[in-house]
Amino acid sequence: AFVQERKFKDASVANAEIKKLQQETEQLENQLKEIQNQIETQKGEIQKCEGDVQKLVVQEKTIEEAVDQTKLKALRMRKDEIFEIQNILSEVKHSEEEAHIIQKELEHIEEQILELTQKYGLPAQDYNSMDIESLKTKLLEAQKQ
Repeated sequence: AFVQERKFKDASVANAEIKKLQQETEQLENQLKEIQNQIETQKGEIQKCEGDVQKLVVQEKTIEEAVDQTKLKALRMRKDEIFEIQNILSEVKHSEEEAHIIQKELEHIEEQILELTQKYGLPAQDYNSMDIESLKTKLLEAQKQ
């Protein structure tokens, strides 16, 4: 009886220990499931974030391309402006050269007028402002005299 009681007591302690271990195992399994659910949730969030990052990378490239296109357009416009300025400067330089040539011709004509008026004893200032036909007529008249 004592042995049997002892076996019963040992069995009862063992059963209690088994139940306690089963409860702990069940708690640990529940915690494991909860952790696995959290991991799955976090994996989904990570995938969403990776997708967002990919979208941002694409947007960044699109923005970079737009900025580069804008810079390119601005540079081309500036280049065109510089060419136009160069053309204007070229025209101005050409005009200055032409003005210099015309000035030289004018001085030469004035010298010829002065020589002719002196040759025929006429006052030069009267003929400097006269048109060519009138000047020819006056000079021809002076020659005849």
